[in-house]
Amino acid sequence: MLTAEGCSSNNGTKSTPALSADLFGDWREEVMFRTTDNQNLRIYTTTIPTKHKIYTLMHDPQY
Repeated sequence: MLTAEGCSSNNGTKSTPALSADLFGDWREEVMFRTTDNQNLRIYTTTIPTKHKIYTLMHDPQY
């Protein structure tokens, strides 16, 4: 579970990030948060390699 320390989220208790998308084209989603001082954006991604490849996220029934 990600704890984005020093960051702010949107929508109160929902804690929605500024953006959730595949930013780097590797078919895995990254999240972007703004810092609490509204001066920077932080991108969080995984460093764990995956053995699973899918053509597009639309082909993933869980998505």
